[in-house]
Amino acid sequence: MNIKESKTMFVTINEAAALTGLARSYIRQGCKDGTIPCIRVGGSNNATYKIHYEQFCQQLCKMAAQTP
Repeated sequence: MNIKESKTMFVTINEAAALTGLARSYIRQGCKDGTIPCIRVGGSNNATYKIHYEQFCQQLCKMAAQTP
């Protein structure tokens, strides 16, 4: 999936992992602890996270720029 082809600005954890190359567990933990911009969808037993992809990419770029 190419993000430019997608009309939605929210992606699943699996999609974000595929697009960024980051581990799903890293992204899931970031969603849980609030360090990744996302919304939680669904009930407590079957909730999923939808990641705001553009904000997430901007966040990754800032982190990369700060790394020596």
